[in-house]
Formats: sequence, C-alpha cells, structure tokens
Amino acid sequence: MDQPLIVSKVEIDEILRLLPSDEAQRTLSFIDALKVFDRAADKKRCAAEIAARLEPLGYKGLSLKSLYRKLDQFKAVGVWACVDRRVARRVSAQGIVANRLFVEAWQSRVLMCRRKVKPAWRALLLDLANGVSIPGIGTWRELYAATYGYRPADGEPCPWSVAAPPPGWSLRNMMSVAPDRFSLAAARIGMGQAKIDFLPTVRLTRVGLLACQVVEVDDMWYEHMVIFGHNQKPQRVVEFAIMDRLTGHVFGHLAKPVVEAPDGTRKTLKSAWVRYLYHYLLCCVGVPEGGCVIKGEHGTASQDDTFAAALASVNAVREANGWKPVVFRAGSIITEPLAKGLPGVQSKGNPRHKGMIEQMHATLKGYVDAIVFGNIGGGRGVQPHEAIGMAREDAALVRASAALPAEARSQLRFNFPTWRAFALAAEEAHRRMDERTDHQLEGWEECGFMVGELRVAGTAHWSAVPRMASLKPERAAQVRALVASGAAEYRERRMSPAEAWEVAKKAAKLERVSAAFAPMILGAELAHVGTVGDKLTVTVRDAETGERYTVAAIIDGKPIPRGEKVQVWVNPMDCGKAYVADLQGRFIGVAKVLPTVRADADADVAALQEQLGVRAAALADAKAKLEPVVRARLRERNEAAAANLGALGVEDPVERRALEERQRGELAGVEGADIDVGADAPEPEPTADIDIAADAADDEAAPETDFI
Repeated sequence: MDQPLIVSKVEIDEILRLLPSDEAQRTLSFIDALKVFDRAADKKRCAAEIAARLEPLGYKGLSLKSLYRKLDQFKAVGVWACVDRRVARRVSAQGIVANRLFVEAWQSRVLMCRRKVKPAWRALLLDLANGVSIPGIGTWRELYAATYGYRPADGEPCPWSVAAPPPGWSLRNMMSVAPDRFSLAAARIGMGQAKIDFLPTVRLTRVGLLACQVVEVDDMWYEHMVIFGHNQKPQRVVEFAIMDRLTGHVFGHLAKPVVEAPDGTRKTLKSAWVRYLYHYLLCCVGVPEGGCVIKGEHGTASQDDTFAAALASVNAVREANGWKPVVFRAGSIITEPLAKGLPGVQSKGNPRHKGMIEQMHATLKGYVDAIVFGNIGGGRGVQPHEAIGMAREDAALVRASAALPAEARSQLRFNFPTWRAFALAAEEAHRRMDERTDHQLEGWEECGFMVGELRVAGTAHWSAVPRMASLKPERAAQVRALVASGAAEYRERRMSPAEAWEVAKKAAKLERVSAAFAPMILGAELAHVGTVGDKLTVTVRDAETGERYTVAAIIDGKPIPRGEKVQVWVNPMDCGKAYVADLQGRFIGVAKVLPTVRADADADVAALQEQLGVRAAALADAKAKLEPVVRARLRERNEAAAANLGALGVEDPVERRALEERQRGELAGVEGADIDVGADAPEPEPTADIDIAADAADDEAAPETDFI
C-alpha cells in the first residue's frame, strides 16, 4: 500500500512566503485536491469532481491522466510540482529561493568570501562551467536539461559564463538570496560586532532614577591636535568623564594631551587616573542612600583591585547605616566565536552598556569643533588629507622656535591650537553642552524636568514661572486669561542638564563618603611623598602632568611637625584641597592647597585671605605652644621689676593700683569681684621705671600684620 500523501509545514510556509497570495491560494487548493485524489477509491469519478471544483480557480482541462502525472510529480519533487510552471519559472528567476540545497551552498560561498558577494558569484559560475556538481543543481548539463528539456550534445561547451549566466542566476538575483547582514557581519568580522549592530537593543529609561543612582564612566579621544610643551609635534587630547544617568550632566572630567617621549612611545590616560573620578563621585558629590551603580568597562575606565578593596570598605560602613551599597558594573565582554571549536576572537566590550556617555562624546565634539580650530576627523579615511602635513609643519616650527624668548614664541601662528587654548575651549564646550535646552533626552517630561516661562507682550525677556500644571486652579486661570487677552505669552521648555542636575541633586539627598576613605580610593599609586618644610608647607609635583602643589601642613588648626614625611593626594578635579596620610597610610586629615596670588590691585582677595587665614592658624598654634614659656618669663620679669623698685625706694604702681581697686570695691559693697590688674594702669611718674609687665602684655595682644 502506498504511503499517504504528507505535506510538511515547512513546505507550506515556503509556498506562502514565495508566491503571491492568489497564486498561493490556488496552489494550496490544488494540493488539497491531490490529497483527496490520492485517497479516493474511484479515481475517475474523483478526477471529474476535482476538475469541476478547480475550474473557477483557473485549472482547465484537468483529466484523470494529468492528475496521475501531477500526483507522481508531487511525490517525487514536492509541493513545487503543484505550482504553475510560469509562476515557478518567475520565482526561480527572481532568486531561486525554492531550491534550499542550492541556496545553502550559495550562502556558504558568500560567507567564506570576506570582502564582497561578487567574487563568490564569479567562482560559482566558474565551477559550473568547469563541470563541478553544484548542490541542488548538479552539473551544467543537468541544469541545461532541466531548463530547456533536452541534454546538450557530448563535447558541447558550457554556454553560460559571467557575461551570460543561466536564467535566474544574475548577480542581482543571487544577491537577493545572499546571507542577511547579521550573518555577513558575524562571518566577516565576528559574532560580537553582529550582536551589537543587528540584534534588538535593550531599551532603558531614566524615569524613576535619582541623581547619581546610576553614573557612567568612560574615556574619550578628542578629534583635535594640540601644541604642548613636552611634545616635539602636535598630539591628540584624551579625557576621562563621569556622567549622571538621570540628568545627562557631566559632573567631572579630566583631560590631558598625549605626551610623546623621544623614543616614540606615547603616554595617554593611565587606568589608575579613573580613580580620581570615583573619588570625586564618592567624597565630593555623594551618592543616594538607596545605592549607586557605576557603569564602567573592562578597559581603561575599569575597576582595579585598589578601588574594589576601597569600595568594599565603603559599603561596609554604608551597610552599618542601613544604606544600599555602591556597585561597579563593567559591560559584557563579547568573546564568542561563530561556533565552538573555532579560533578564539579578540575581546570586545559592549558600548551600549554605557550608551549615554558614548552619545555624549559625539555631542561634545561638535561643540568643541565650533569653538576651536585644529580638527583632524575621527579616524582613518575621514581625517583631512592635509592633517599629516599640518602636523609636520607645526613640529618644524616648534623646533625652530625653541631658542626664542617666550614673548616671541607667543606671536607664532600654528596650524593647531596650544594646549592651554584647547583646554579653555573644551571647558567652554562642556558648559555649552550642559546648558543646552534643545535636546531630546528620553523621559524628560516624565521626570518633571520642564519649566514654564512667561513673557509680557512687547518685551523680549522670558521669565521663569511654575508650570501651568503645578499652579493652583485660580492662579492658572489668571495666567490663561492673560495669554488669551494677548497681554502675555506662556510656554514650557525643557530644562538643560545643568538645571535638571540642581533639581535632582536636592531631591536625592546625596550622602558623601568620609574623607578618610580618600587614600584608600585613590591608592598609593596616586600618592605624592613630601616633607613638611620650615614654612609648614609640603610641595609635591605630579611627574605625569608636571603640576606642582603647595599644601599647607596645617589640619584642623594643628600643624604637622616640621621635617615629617607624609603622603599627599590631590585630585585635579578638586585641587583646592589635599588628603594627607603618614607613610604607613594612616589618615591625618584634609589640608588646603595654597594657590599662587598676584600682588597687585586685581589680586584674588579670597585667595589672599585664605592664605592669610592659614598663616594666622599657624601663628596661633605657635603662640599656644609658647604660652608656658611666655608666662614664666613674664613672671620672672615682674618679680625682678618689683625687687628693683623696692631697692630704689619707689612705690610699685601695680601694687598701688590693686590697693585702690580693693578700696573702691569695699566702698561699693561688692565682695569677691574679679580685679583686672592689667587694665587702667596709671601713667608712671617721669622719674619712675617703665612697667615692663604691662608692655609685654600689650606686645602679646598686638595683631600680626607681617605678610613676609
């Protein structure tokens, strides 16, 4: 008994996918008719019924013989035997999709060719012409017989080539059945790149976050070159930045030019410097009690052992207070080969893990490009062709001007800006980006980062007012009436990231980590060792950046002993203070970094007063230490003066004054009153000796006015 006619779901799906809907419906109706014909006992009668039923669908002249022939073809070939030949040829000419074996072999050829599809197509036609059997097709003779209905004569050459491919084998048709873009990227570049570019992304929202609940950290290369004193030729600029995920506010950034050594090696960003950002976040800005997630990476902006150990200590204290921890999360590393057993691939991080700060880089570079010249583009193939020549010209100009005085060098005009000029431009670009209101940051309205503005008719100035939705009904009605009468205009705009940051920061109630954790977070690698000098200052120098810091060795009003060696940490992002510890790492406290003050009329008064305050604190401590000696010496001098007066027969004015005070007190009826023996002393007689004790007391109370 013959096997019953079975049609797989895959074949049905293929029919529905490749054929027009009307043709697919006709084909499926014919397949159902063949199933009935295959099971029928009276084939002749069944054939007549099928012919009558299918005639309205365009099947004319169906006979018992033709149905037997179609049934045999169906069992041998499959569902494509039921498709009209003209439609089947048209589908084949459009892409030969129906031949799964051929399509799979063709796509394998394309994936093995790492550059383009056309070389794989040429190789396919060459194999066909050379008599190679193509999967799903066979040799060219078999393809010829299937196409034209007869086999070519022996010895006849293959009629097909690149110039004249077989029907349906044109490059355009073959491109339509080439692998999709994901498969091409995976085979030619790697699975990691394919996942990043062609898989759905995870949609994240800022709605519901607090300020600093999620922060993103990353490093960036600016698309500019700068002239820097340590370099013989212009170099790029690199930067660390840390951004609040809620507001998009970059609350810390640290940039430096690349420094090239004479041997050609270049110093960019040290991975340890990212701890400056972590320290600034934890000790200077603060994080919510509900915890914080630091989104970094496995590369430069990573978490090393030093920061991991410090973070564990910080979280232990937070846990004791009932607060949630601060955690560091690096993006996933994509190291997946196409299949197990294939060679390993280069590790690649997922940039979407910290996608917002990655997008910020492009925005920031646009602002910088509008402020300062010297842009060289983003990478190979996009930088100006003259960039290399411009860099060589500036390098030659730097060498030629090395012996010139500073004033003459300042008149030189380079192709690229100086580092100082670029640093000012980058700072301005950060400010402009932070104050922009024409952005489309996600979830802004839901977070309430909107502000109302009102403008009186005839004026150009908009005044900030509460949003209409937040006004009381009667007040909102008044504003609407003003707007309706034309007396005023009302609008709502998006807050800038800076405005949103100020609002969100207050709502989050950020808690700062104790300054005592600063040496742990920054680590010994970033410490500078110095000695307390005679002037109660410690001067340290950063070997990487060349910055010199003069630190006041006075903490909480108490000076560190002169000559003592200490460790000093100065965060360039908050360089007004220094964290000091002894050589064993025991935290001493936070000291002030003394700025340089100009001695002219435009001097920074605040900086001057700060340094005078440090000086006064040192003087007060020194006087406190000398107090026992001063008291003893004053006592000795008073005793000597009294003895001298007695020997000379002169009345002691101090004793006389004390007696008069006691007498006045007795007359006033006041007993036990304190007597100030140092005030209101009468002038001594012209012939009397000077009261040394009184003069000494006055000297002691005299204010310190010596600036030197």
